[in-house]
Amino acid sequence: MSPRAADKVATEAREWFVRLLDDDVSADELALWQAWLARSPAHRDAWDRVADAWSLGGEGTPQRPSITELAADAYDGSTPVAQWQGKPRRVFRPALIAASLAVAVIGGSAALVALPGGEAQAITTARAEHKQAALADGSKVEVGAMTGVQVRLTDGRREVKLDRGEVFFKVAGDARRPFVVKTPFGAVKGSAGAFNVDVAGKQLCITVTEGAVVVQPSSLFAKPVRVAAGQQLVVDRSGATVAASSPVTWTQGRLEYRNVRLSVVIADVNRYAEHPIVVRDPSVGELEYTGAVKTDATADWAKGLPAAFPLTVQPGQGGVIILSSRS
Repeated sequence: MSPRAADKVATEAREWFVRLLDDDVSADELALWQAWLARSPAHRDAWDRVADAWSLGGEGTPQRPSITELAADAYDGSTPVAQWQGKPRRVFRPALIAASLAVAVIGGSAALVALPGGEAQAITTARAEHKQAALADGSKVEVGAMTGVQVRLTDGRREVKLDRGEVFFKVAGDARRPFVVKTPFGAVKGSAGAFNVDVAGKQLCITVTEGAVVVQPSSLFAKPVRVAAGQQLVVDRSGATVAASSPVTWTQGRLEYRNVRLSVVIADVNRYAEHPIVVRDPSVGELEYTGAVKTDATADWAKGLPAAFPLTVQPGQGGVIILSSRS
Protein backbone atom coordinates (compact mmCIF):
# COMPACT_ATOMS: atom_id res chain seq x y z
CA MET A 1 0.00 0.00 0.00
CA SER A 2 1.36 3.41 -0.96
CA PRO A 3 2.01 6.01 1.78
CA ARG A 4 -0.86 8.15 0.46
CA ALA A 5 -3.28 5.21 0.54
CA ALA A 6 -2.11 4.28 4.05
CA ASP A 7 -2.68 7.85 5.24
CA LYS A 8 -6.20 7.79 3.77
CA VAL A 9 -7.05 4.54 5.58
CA ALA A 10 -5.63 5.88 8.85
CA THR A 11 -7.74 9.03 8.53
CA GLU A 12 -10.88 6.98 7.85
CA ALA A 13 -10.15 4.82 10.92
CA ARG A 14 -9.85 7.88 13.18
CA GLU A 15 -13.03 9.42 11.79
CA TRP A 16 -14.99 6.18 12.29
CA PHE A 17 -13.64 5.86 15.81
CA VAL A 18 -14.81 9.33 16.78
CA ARG A 19 -18.19 8.87 15.07
CA LEU A 20 -18.88 5.71 17.08
CA LEU A 21 -18.46 7.64 20.33
CA ASP A 22 -21.67 9.58 19.72
CA ASP A 23 -24.95 8.60 21.31
CA ASP A 24 -26.93 8.82 18.06
CA VAL A 25 -25.07 6.22 15.99
CA SER A 26 -27.68 4.39 13.91
CA ALA A 27 -27.82 0.71 12.96
CA ASP A 28 -27.16 1.71 9.34
CA GLU A 29 -23.99 3.56 10.33
CA LEU A 30 -22.81 0.55 12.32
CA ALA A 31 -23.37 -1.64 9.28
CA LEU A 32 -21.34 0.77 7.11
CA TRP A 33 -18.54 0.79 9.67
CA GLN A 34 -18.50 -3.01 9.82
CA ALA A 35 -18.37 -3.19 6.02
CA TRP A 36 -15.44 -0.73 6.01
CA LEU A 37 -13.66 -2.78 8.67
CA ALA A 38 -14.07 -6.05 6.73
CA ARG A 39 -13.01 -4.56 3.39
CA SER A 40 -9.28 -4.99 3.96
CA PRO A 41 -6.79 -6.20 6.61
CA ALA A 42 -5.25 -2.73 6.35
CA HIS A 43 -8.53 -1.24 7.61
CA ARG A 44 -8.51 -3.57 10.60
CA ASP A 45 -4.85 -2.76 11.38
CA ALA A 46 -5.58 0.97 11.19
CA TRP A 47 -8.57 0.55 13.51
CA ASP A 48 -6.45 -1.38 16.04
CA ARG A 49 -3.78 1.35 15.98
CA VAL A 50 -6.41 3.99 16.76
CA ALA A 51 -7.74 1.86 19.61
CA ASP A 52 -4.21 1.47 21.00
CA ALA A 53 -3.69 5.24 20.79
CA TRP A 54 -6.97 5.73 22.64
CA SER A 55 -5.91 3.42 25.47
CA LEU A 56 -2.59 5.25 25.89
CA GLY A 57 -3.89 8.76 25.42
CA GLY A 58 -4.09 9.90 29.01
CA GLU A 59 -6.90 10.81 31.36
CA GLY A 60 -10.10 12.67 30.75
CA THR A 61 -12.28 13.31 27.74
CA PRO A 62 -11.53 16.37 25.59
CA GLN A 63 -14.08 18.94 24.61
CA ARG A 64 -15.47 18.35 21.14
CA PRO A 65 -14.73 21.13 18.64
CA SER A 66 -17.37 23.76 18.03
CA ILE A 67 -18.75 24.58 14.61
CA THR A 68 -16.65 27.74 14.61
CA GLU A 69 -13.47 25.78 15.38
CA LEU A 70 -14.21 23.26 12.66
CA ALA A 71 -14.74 26.04 10.12
CA ALA A 72 -11.46 27.65 11.14
CA ASP A 73 -9.47 24.40 11.05
CA ALA A 74 -6.87 24.62 8.30
CA TYR A 75 -5.01 21.39 9.07
CA ASP A 76 -4.74 19.38 5.84
CA GLY A 77 -2.48 16.51 6.84
CA SER A 78 0.47 17.79 4.80
CA THR A 79 2.72 18.28 7.85
CA PRO A 80 3.29 16.23 11.02
CA VAL A 81 0.87 16.93 13.85
CA ALA A 82 3.72 17.96 16.19
CA GLN A 83 4.88 20.56 13.68
CA TRP A 84 1.33 21.78 13.10
CA GLN A 85 0.76 22.18 16.84
CA GLY A 86 3.75 24.55 16.96
CA LYS A 87 1.88 27.05 14.81
CA PRO A 88 0.01 29.99 16.44
CA ARG A 89 -3.48 28.61 15.78
CA ARG A 90 -4.18 25.27 17.42
CA VAL A 91 -7.60 23.69 17.04
CA PHE A 92 -8.81 20.12 17.17
CA ARG A 93 -10.36 18.36 14.21
CA PRO A 94 -12.50 15.24 14.66
CA ALA A 95 -9.95 12.95 13.01
CA LEU A 96 -7.38 13.83 15.70
CA ILE A 97 -9.54 13.69 18.83
CA ALA A 98 -9.27 9.89 19.16
CA ALA A 99 -5.58 10.16 20.06
CA SER A 100 -6.42 11.66 23.47
CA LEU A 101 -9.50 9.74 24.60
CA ALA A 102 -9.30 7.26 27.48
CA VAL A 103 -10.71 3.73 27.52
CA ALA A 104 -8.60 0.58 27.82
CA VAL A 105 -8.52 -2.02 25.04
CA ILE A 106 -6.77 -5.14 26.31
CA GLY A 107 -6.20 -8.34 24.38
CA GLY A 108 -8.98 -7.61 21.89
CA SER A 109 -11.59 -6.94 24.56
CA ALA A 110 -12.71 -3.59 25.93
CA ALA A 111 -12.25 -2.98 29.65
CA LEU A 112 -14.63 -0.09 30.22
CA VAL A 113 -14.44 2.55 32.91
CA ALA A 114 -17.09 4.99 34.08
CA LEU A 115 -16.88 8.36 32.33
CA PRO A 116 -17.78 11.67 34.01
CA GLY A 117 -21.43 12.62 33.75
CA GLY A 118 -22.63 9.19 32.70
CA GLU A 119 -21.38 9.48 29.13
CA ALA A 120 -22.14 6.56 26.82
CA GLN A 121 -19.43 4.07 25.90
CA ALA A 122 -19.54 2.10 22.67
CA ILE A 123 -18.56 -1.53 22.12
CA THR A 124 -18.61 -2.70 18.52
CA THR A 125 -17.62 -5.90 16.72
CA ALA A 126 -16.93 -6.83 13.11
CA ARG A 127 -18.03 -9.95 11.22
CA ALA A 128 -17.21 -13.17 13.14
CA GLU A 129 -15.67 -11.16 16.00
CA HIS A 130 -16.42 -11.49 19.71
CA LYS A 131 -15.46 -9.10 22.49
CA GLN A 132 -15.63 -9.44 26.26
CA ALA A 133 -15.93 -6.38 28.44
CA ALA A 134 -15.90 -5.68 32.18
CA LEU A 135 -18.09 -2.72 33.13
CA ALA A 136 -17.29 -0.32 35.93
CA ASP A 137 -20.15 -1.69 38.09
CA GLY A 138 -18.69 -5.22 38.06
CA SER A 139 -21.00 -6.53 35.33
CA LYS A 140 -19.56 -8.46 32.39
CA VAL A 141 -20.73 -8.56 28.80
CA GLU A 142 -19.82 -10.72 25.82
CA VAL A 143 -20.60 -9.08 22.50
CA GLY A 144 -21.32 -11.26 19.46
CA ALA A 145 -20.42 -10.63 15.83
CA MET A 146 -21.55 -7.51 13.93
CA THR A 147 -23.01 -5.98 17.05
CA GLY A 148 -22.94 -2.46 18.38
CA VAL A 149 -23.93 -1.54 21.93
CA GLN A 150 -23.79 1.66 23.94
CA VAL A 151 -23.40 1.49 27.71
CA ARG A 152 -24.26 4.31 30.11
CA LEU A 153 -23.70 3.97 33.85
CA THR A 154 -24.98 6.66 36.21
CA ASP A 155 -25.61 6.87 39.94
CA GLY A 156 -29.25 5.86 39.50
CA ARG A 157 -29.34 3.65 36.41
CA ARG A 158 -27.40 1.21 34.26
CA GLU A 159 -28.52 1.35 30.64
CA VAL A 160 -27.51 -0.44 27.44
CA LYS A 161 -28.74 0.36 23.93
CA LEU A 162 -28.74 -2.58 21.50
CA ASP A 163 -30.18 -1.99 18.03
CA ARG A 164 -28.87 -5.11 16.33
CA GLY A 165 -26.79 -8.15 17.22
CA GLU A 166 -26.33 -10.36 20.27
CA VAL A 167 -24.94 -9.82 23.75
CA PHE A 168 -24.64 -12.04 26.81
CA PHE A 169 -24.91 -10.10 30.08
CA LYS A 170 -23.62 -11.19 33.50
CA VAL A 171 -25.12 -8.50 35.69
CA ALA A 172 -23.63 -7.56 39.05
CA GLY A 173 -26.24 -7.21 41.78
CA ASP A 174 -27.30 -3.66 42.59
CA ALA A 175 -30.86 -3.21 43.85
CA ARG A 176 -30.54 0.59 43.74
CA ARG A 177 -29.65 0.71 40.05
CA PRO A 178 -31.71 -1.39 37.63
CA PHE A 179 -29.90 -2.78 34.60
CA VAL A 180 -31.92 -1.99 31.45
CA VAL A 181 -31.26 -3.15 27.88
CA LYS A 182 -33.18 -1.11 25.30
CA THR A 183 -33.90 -2.65 21.88
CA PRO A 184 -36.19 -1.71 18.95
CA PHE A 185 -38.64 -4.39 20.13
CA GLY A 186 -38.75 -3.58 23.82
CA ALA A 187 -36.76 -3.15 27.02
CA VAL A 188 -35.24 -5.84 29.25
CA LYS A 189 -34.92 -4.96 32.95
CA GLY A 190 -33.15 -6.79 35.75
CA SER A 191 -31.02 -6.12 38.81
CA ALA A 192 -28.79 -9.23 38.86
CA GLY A 193 -28.28 -12.54 37.08
CA ALA A 194 -27.34 -13.58 33.56
CA PHE A 195 -29.23 -13.37 30.29
CA ASN A 196 -28.70 -13.29 26.53
CA VAL A 197 -30.32 -10.68 24.25
CA ASP A 198 -30.48 -11.33 20.50
CA VAL A 199 -31.89 -8.79 18.05
CA ALA A 200 -32.06 -10.58 14.70
CA GLY A 201 -34.23 -9.89 11.69
CA LYS A 202 -37.62 -8.76 12.91
CA GLN A 203 -37.60 -10.33 16.35
CA LEU A 204 -36.12 -10.10 19.81
CA CYS A 205 -35.08 -13.20 21.76
CA ILE A 206 -34.19 -13.13 25.47
CA THR A 207 -32.73 -16.23 27.12
CA VAL A 208 -32.29 -16.16 30.91
CA THR A 209 -29.70 -18.45 32.51
CA GLU A 210 -29.60 -16.97 36.04
CA GLY A 211 -32.14 -14.94 38.01
CA ALA A 212 -35.03 -13.28 36.20
CA VAL A 213 -35.81 -10.23 34.04
CA VAL A 214 -38.90 -8.28 33.12
CA VAL A 215 -39.44 -7.50 29.43
CA GLN A 216 -41.62 -4.62 28.28
CA PRO A 217 -42.44 -5.13 24.58
CA SER A 218 -42.53 -1.92 22.52
CA SER A 219 -46.11 -2.54 21.40
CA LEU A 220 -48.37 0.13 22.92
CA PHE A 221 -50.81 -2.30 24.55
CA ALA A 222 -48.38 -5.09 25.47
CA LYS A 223 -48.04 -6.05 29.12
CA PRO A 224 -44.69 -6.66 30.85
CA VAL A 225 -43.52 -10.28 30.78
CA ARG A 226 -41.39 -11.92 33.48
CA VAL A 227 -38.78 -14.36 32.19
CA ALA A 228 -37.01 -16.60 34.72
CA ALA A 229 -33.91 -18.79 34.53
CA GLY A 230 -34.45 -21.65 32.08
CA GLN A 231 -36.97 -19.65 30.03
CA GLN A 232 -36.79 -17.90 26.69
CA LEU A 233 -38.98 -15.08 25.40
CA VAL A 234 -39.43 -14.30 21.71
CA VAL A 235 -41.01 -10.97 20.72
CA ASP A 236 -41.98 -10.66 17.05
CA ARG A 237 -44.81 -9.48 14.83
CA SER A 238 -47.13 -12.13 16.26
CA GLY A 239 -46.62 -11.03 19.87
CA ALA A 240 -44.56 -12.39 22.79
CA THR A 241 -44.09 -16.10 23.52
CA VAL A 242 -42.41 -17.68 26.54
CA ALA A 243 -41.01 -21.21 26.28
CA ALA A 244 -38.31 -23.42 27.74
CA SER A 245 -34.94 -21.95 26.80
CA SER A 246 -32.34 -23.31 24.43
CA PRO A 247 -28.70 -23.24 25.52
CA VAL A 248 -26.67 -20.11 24.77
CA THR A 249 -24.02 -21.68 22.49
CA TRP A 250 -22.87 -18.86 20.21
CA THR A 251 -20.02 -18.09 22.61
CA GLN A 252 -18.62 -21.54 21.74
CA GLY A 253 -18.89 -21.03 17.98
CA ARG A 254 -22.20 -22.84 17.43
CA LEU A 255 -25.67 -21.43 16.72
CA GLU A 256 -28.64 -23.61 17.71
CA TYR A 257 -32.28 -23.20 16.69
CA ARG A 258 -35.58 -24.91 17.36
CA ASN A 259 -38.54 -24.16 15.08
CA VAL A 260 -37.21 -20.76 14.04
CA ARG A 261 -38.08 -19.05 10.76
CA LEU A 262 -35.28 -19.44 8.23
CA SER A 263 -35.24 -15.68 7.62
CA VAL A 264 -34.34 -15.16 11.29
CA VAL A 265 -31.72 -17.91 11.23
CA ILE A 266 -30.05 -16.45 8.13
CA ALA A 267 -30.02 -12.94 9.58
CA ASP A 268 -28.17 -14.43 12.54
CA VAL A 269 -25.83 -16.61 10.46
CA ASN A 270 -24.90 -13.67 8.22
CA ARG A 271 -23.09 -12.05 11.13
CA TYR A 272 -20.54 -14.87 10.85
CA ALA A 273 -20.63 -15.68 7.12
CA GLU A 274 -17.65 -14.70 4.97
CA HIS A 275 -20.09 -14.06 2.11
CA PRO A 276 -23.72 -12.99 2.73
CA ILE A 277 -26.59 -15.45 2.31
CA VAL A 278 -29.53 -13.84 0.51
CA VAL A 279 -33.12 -15.12 0.49
CA ARG A 280 -34.65 -14.34 -2.89
CA ASP A 281 -38.18 -15.68 -2.27
CA PRO A 282 -40.21 -14.70 0.82
CA SER A 283 -41.62 -18.24 1.03
CA VAL A 284 -38.12 -19.55 1.74
CA GLY A 285 -37.75 -17.20 4.69
CA GLU A 286 -40.97 -18.52 6.21
CA LEU A 287 -39.67 -22.10 6.43
CA GLU A 288 -38.98 -23.26 9.99
CA TYR A 289 -35.52 -24.53 10.86
CA THR A 290 -34.36 -26.79 13.69
CA GLY A 291 -30.68 -27.60 13.99
CA ALA A 292 -27.22 -26.16 14.53
CA VAL A 293 -24.81 -24.03 12.50
CA LYS A 294 -21.06 -23.86 13.05
CA THR A 295 -20.00 -20.23 12.78
CA ASP A 296 -16.82 -21.20 10.91
CA ALA A 297 -18.69 -23.29 8.30
CA THR A 298 -21.67 -21.17 7.28
CA ALA A 299 -21.19 -21.66 3.51
CA ASP A 300 -21.22 -25.46 3.87
CA TRP A 301 -24.37 -25.19 5.98
CA ALA A 302 -26.14 -23.09 3.34
CA LYS A 303 -25.17 -25.47 0.55
CA GLY A 304 -26.69 -28.35 2.52
CA LEU A 305 -30.11 -26.73 3.00
CA PRO A 306 -31.68 -28.25 -0.19
CA ALA A 307 -31.39 -31.67 1.43
CA ALA A 308 -33.97 -30.59 4.02
CA PHE A 309 -36.00 -27.86 2.29
CA PRO A 310 -37.59 -27.28 -1.14
CA LEU A 311 -35.06 -24.64 -2.18
CA THR A 312 -32.05 -24.16 -4.43
CA VAL A 313 -28.67 -22.64 -3.71
CA GLN A 314 -26.97 -20.53 -6.36
CA PRO A 315 -23.73 -18.51 -6.38
CA GLY A 316 -24.12 -14.76 -6.76
CA GLN A 317 -21.78 -11.93 -7.58
CA GLY A 318 -18.90 -11.44 -5.17
CA GLY A 319 -19.38 -14.78 -3.44
CA VAL A 320 -22.96 -14.11 -2.33
CA ILE A 321 -25.04 -17.26 -1.73
CA ILE A 322 -28.62 -17.01 -3.05
CA LEU A 323 -31.50 -19.15 -1.74
CA SER A 324 -34.55 -19.53 -3.98
CA SER A 325 -37.73 -21.59 -3.90
CA ARG A 326 -37.35 -24.86 -5.81
CA SER A 327 -40.79 -24.43 -7.34
